[in-house]
Amino acid sequence: MPDIKIRQADFAEPVVRALLTEVLAELSQRYGGSGDDTPVAAEDFTAPHGAFFVADDGDSLVGCAAGAATAPTPN
Repeated sequence: MPDIKIRQADFAEPVVRALLTEVLAELSQRYGGSGDDTPVAAEDFTAPHGAFFVADDGDSLVGCAAGAATAPTPN
């Protein structure tokens, strides 16, 4: 099994966009619809608003994860 490295990535990188297209196609096949109807913008996953990470096996991207800041919830 190859070593998988996690790295921060730019949401707009062509290889990242290709991975996301593949992921959404898989989700669509499994669950119907577009795969994800949640509207997002690249800025949501760019510092200081958030971050986007990919899992890279050296030959291709094999996974991804993202986090975005949210507004505080009032008590």
